[in-house]
Amino acid sequence: MEISDDRILKELSIDGVSGSLISLADLIRKQKVGDFVYFRGLVEISNICSKNCYYCGLRKGNTKLKRYALSEDEAVVIGVFIYRSGISSIALQSGEVKSDRWVEKLVNIVRRIKEETKKIDEENGKEPKGAGITISFGELEKEHYEELFRAGAHRYLLRIETSDRELYEKLHPVDENHSFDTRLKCLEWLKEIGYQVGTGVMIGVPGQTIKHLLSDLRFFRSFDIDMIGMGPYIEHRDTPLFVWHRKEIEKRSFYRKAYELSIKMIAFARIMLEDVNIVASTALQSIPGCENSLETGIIAGANVVMPVFTPSDFKKAYSIYENKNNLTVSQMAERIEKAGYIPVFDKWGDPIHYFERIKGQTAPV
Repeated sequence: MEISDDRILKELSIDGVSGSLISLADLIRKQKVGDFVYFRGLVEISNICSKNCYYCGLRKGNTKLKRYALSEDEAVVIGVFIYRSGISSIALQSGEVKSDRWVEKLVNIVRRIKEETKKIDEENGKEPKGAGITISFGELEKEHYEELFRAGAHRYLLRIETSDRELYEKLHPVDENHSFDTRLKCLEWLKEIGYQVGTGVMIGVPGQTIKHLLSDLRFFRSFDIDMIGMGPYIEHRDTPLFVWHRKEIEKRSFYRKAYELSIKMIAFARIMLEDVNIVASTALQSIPGCENSLETGIIAGANVVMPVFTPSDFKKAYSIYENKNNLTVSQMAERIEKAGYIPVFDKWGDPIHYFERIKGQTAPV
């Protein structure tokens, strides 16, 4: 649906969230993607990262963080457990490491989960499709993305964090390992290969304006994105961004504003992009002092949730931000149902937008 820049900027500038905005987003959501909320079982494979982003607790320079990496067998066992528990879509995530050896391990994990879950389908007399697999491993080489795709992954989430080059460079070191152009190039590669492509931004990060957020929405649309994963910026005290903006971050009003902007951005994304998948992020569910944030995100247009299945010994160590709220599957499902929506576990829940986007295209080799 077309919506003017002036309307977007006006809504983003006012305090509170307009009921008419949420109602319109909910109407479009029900028309285009229905009342369904799709579950993805999330496995955080490793918190080791080669990046040094100023906002992220996993940054290479955070020497206080205890690092971990699941073994190949551990990751596969968890993936199969998720599938046997009735959730047919799995998301695999890790810090960014570009080495061939690391990517080989990731490829093996994806391939084995796909193979094992296909066997489960056969055992149950079903078409052997196996699990739907989303991955988020950061910026890699094109051949790495291709290997992961051939292994069985078909969705990739690579957040751009902001569509504004100047703001991006304020949030990252300015060097070859943190290039805005590389991030864009990776997103293009993912589309070329045939992935269902997701991206997203932080909302309320210090230095961000509502014009930046407008630019983000326009970027989602111009790039013809299939999936969106975005949420409020929540600080981690062992990062440069927290040190630089500590007084601002510690204000309670900072969290409230970031929360309201996140809900508005979800609503505008649903209105403007209509049939994409939108995640109700863990960050949205974790922002301090904001009750019922999951339900509000769903009502505003989100249609995907990702309960965390990372082993409890490592959950706390996957610390992109602090005080992460890990709701269980049953807690999420209960709250989604009470809000009037339908939790879905046994379908992949691929974005309708992807299939519209690829109509008439030649299938990737």
